Parts: sequence; C-alpha cells; structure tokens
Amino acid sequence: MAMAEARGITGTRLLLFGVRGRRFACELAAVREIVPFGLVTRLPGAPPAVAGVSNVRGLVVTVVDLGVRLADGPVDRAEGAVLLVEHAGTVLGAGVDDLRDVVVPEGGVQPASGGGAAGAAGVVCGVVTTAHGIAEVLDPAALVRETLVVAGGDQ
Repeated sequence: MAMAEARGITGTRLLLFGVRGRRFACELAAVREIVPFGLVTRLPGAPPAVAGVSNVRGLVVTVVDLGVRLADGPVDRAEGAVLLVEHAGTVLGAGVDDLRDVVVPEGGVQPASGGGAAGAAGVVCGVVTTAHGIAEVLDPAALVRETLVVAGGDQ
C-alpha cells in the first residue's frame, strides 16, 4: 500500500499487533491467516530478519521475524504468532510477539515521520491513532517485495 493509498484507508479494519514492545498495524484484508509460530527451519545464508521457512499445511512459507526487521531483536516465538500475508500470489509469514485488536481508524492513516521504528524504512507507510495509542502501519506488499529481493527470488 503506497502512502497515497494509506491515507485513503479510513474505515478499513486494521489488525493491531506488538513487536518488541512497539505497536504496529496492517490492513486486516492483507492477512490471510494467523498461525502459531511452530517449527521454522533456518536457511543457510539467509539475512538475519528471515527466520527461515515453515510448512503450513503443505505450503512452504518464508517467515520474517519482524522483531529483527523492525526493532532490536527477535520476537518471542513461544508466545508469538505468524501473520500469513499475501501479495500478488505470494504468501509470507510475519512473526510478531502478540496480537492486540482489530480496529477501524476514524482519522485515517497519517504520513510516517522520521521517528519510526528502527529499520522500518520501506515497509511502514504511516501511523494511525487508536484507543490503544499510536501504531505504525505496515505495508504487507512492500514487506513481501522486499523479502523476495533480499532472499533472491520467488518462494
């Protein structure tokens, strides 16, 4: 979702989740499924943010640890979950610490400032204010595209 599109998502449902004590959100429609972290097999030579691959009912899915990608360390796999997001037919797993709520932002998504999460450049398209506080809005399509480039191709 580009920033121009992000401004227009007023009324769209967002999934709030936590990563290393920070609050993030993404469009609920982009989340195909939420699964337990489960077994993730590390890939030799993969970048640190790529936790590995996981078999989800026969589908091999690359899993990105959003704690490593967006914050200062890995998410809690024992307590966390994996959001399966889909873009252009590609499914990617995004590891998070916790799931918080589904909200409909009244004020829409505002442009992200330079003070966002460490390392969030390129995948955070804005911020939203909710009853739970401010959340940075992730662009799942950008996360999928970035992971495919970094990992060197399709899954």
